[in-house]
Amino acid sequence: MKTANQVRRLMALIAGWSLIAMAIVAGGGYGYAFETLYVAGDAAATFRQWQQYPELLLGVVGAFSVILVLDVVVAWALNRYFEDVHPELTLAMSWARLSYAVALGGALFKLLPLFQLTTPPEAATVMTHFIAFLKVWSLGLIVFGLHLVLVGMLIFRSNDMPRWLWVMVVLAGVFYSTTHLAQWLFPAYEPYRELVDKILAGPMALGELSLAVWLIVKGGKG
Repeated sequence: MKTANQVRRLMALIAGWSLIAMAIVAGGGYGYAFETLYVAGDAAATFRQWQQYPELLLGVVGAFSVILVLDVVVAWALNRYFEDVHPELTLAMSWARLSYAVALGGALFKLLPLFQLTTPPEAATVMTHFIAFLKVWSLGLIVFGLHLVLVGMLIFRSNDMPRWLWVMVVLAGVFYSTTHLAQWLFPAYEPYRELVDKILAGPMALGELSLAVWLIVKGGKG
C-alpha cells in the first residue's frame, strides 16, 4: 500500500503531465486548427477555410475532446493532491474545473451540426456555429479563471509549495476571468479584446505551465 507521500507524488505527476499534454494538444487544436478555420469578423473567409480544410474541424473537436478528458483527470488529481491542505477549498477548486469541463463540452456541441449538414450552408450559418462555440467556451473560461484562483489559494496554504507559484497561478486566473467577463459585460470591449488577449496570453499560459513543471519536478516530495 502506498504511503500518503507516495500518493501525493503520484497525483502531482498525473496532474503535471496532464497539464503539459493539454498545452500541447491545445497548441494543435486551437493554435493551429481553429485559428486556421476561424477568421474573426469575416464570415466569407471563415466559410472558405471551412470548405477548403474540412479535416481541421475534426481536429478541433478531437483536440478539445482530449482536453476535456484531461480536465477531468486534472480535477481529480489536484483534489487528491490538496485534500489535506483545506478540504472545503479543495472541493470547490475541483468542482470549478469540472464545471469548466462541462462548459467546454457544451461549446463543442455547437460545432457538431457542421458535420451533419446535408445541403451546402450559407457562410453566415457556418460562422454562427463558430461564434456560438467561442461564446460558450468564453463562459467556461470565466469559471476556469476562478478554478486557478482557488488553486493559488491552496498553494498559499500549503507548507511545501513556493510563494511565487501562487502569485503566478492567481494572476493567471484573474486574467482569464476578467478578460472573458469583460466580453459579456462591456460590448465596447470587443475592439480591444484581441490586443488584450495577446498581451495576457503569456501570463495566462505561464501560470498553469509553471504549476505543471513544479508538480512534475518537486510535487509531493515533502
